[in-house]
Amino acid sequence: MRHINKPSQAQGPDCLKKKFEQDVPTNPQKAWQGLRSQKCKQQITNDYLCSEQYHLCAYTEIDLDELGCHIEHIKPKSRYPECTFDYQNLVLSCLQSDKLQDYAYDDRFGGHFKCGDRSKEERDKYNP
Repeated sequence: MRHINKPSQAQGPDCLKKKFEQDVPTNPQKAWQGLRSQKCKQQITNDYLCSEQYHLCAYTEIDLDELGCHIEHIKPKSRYPECTFDYQNLVLSCLQSDKLQDYAYDDRFGGHFKCGDRSKEERDKYNP
């Protein structure tokens, strides 16, 4: 895993800053999905995270153009809702979320392996 140097004061695009300044979401998954309508995720990916990470997956260092990517929350939204819109908590990970089902269960890796669809016991082993 490569160290990702995020400037300490970096907050990402305005669309993310506005969300971060609001109250902690009661349903972080739904709140995060709401960014799609604003095209905010594309801006975070293309204008910020890709260049910070040199177009490499935060976990595997695989070129993000090879397998696609998704924005990963280092601290999971479900356990740390206050970090849902925290730019410092966001990295890019291999595999597009909507293409995940194209991969056999045992072939999933990176952020999806960390806390994806594994058993509750395996997910609870992860504690940032």
